[in-house]
Amino acid sequence: MFTVENVVRLAAQMLGLEEKANEYFGGNSSEETTRIIQGLVNCFNLLENELAVDYLPLVCEEILSTDEQGNIEYARLAKKVAYIISVRDEFGAIVKAKRMPTHLALGVGKYVVRYAALPAEKTAKDGCEYETGASARLLAYGVAAEYCLHKGLYAEHAAWNKKYKEALLIACKCRGVGRLKERAWI
Repeated sequence: MFTVENVVRLAAQMLGLEEKANEYFGGNSSEETTRIIQGLVNCFNLLENELAVDYLPLVCEEILSTDEQGNIEYARLAKKVAYIISVRDEFGAIVKAKRMPTHLALGVGKYVVRYAALPAEKTAKDGCEYETGASARLLAYGVAAEYCLHKGLYAEHAAWNKKYKEALLIACKCRGVGRLKERAWI
């Protein structure tokens, strides 16, 4: 498993900011260096969230019992829910669940809830939630592209985004996701 620091160091190296990363992670960084590295960490958080919601879901499965009204509150799940994939009863049969804003409405009983989770907000020292399916290099390409976009470096963004999308396509095919969704601009 790799950390946010691994991805940020790799992205910094790609962007020619390796000295800034060494300075920051060495513990003696200036205000400017801290701002740059925090910017890369913020880009990592945006990217990990985009991956989880749009391309490579972080699939979780939990066994829960309903309350007396037959509801399972989303807050009882271990992670934040992006969307529900399926609900099965204790015998493995798929159950129709009414998806409400704060809970799943079911009959009283025990259920297996399979859902796509949203990644938690990370700091530079945290671990990445993608143990398989996404490499540090894939994430670093995306972080580099996102950073360039935020800095207004549009030509550099296009180059890094192309590498990111190519690596993402391979990761999606390896996980059986198929083709990539186009990102829409509003």
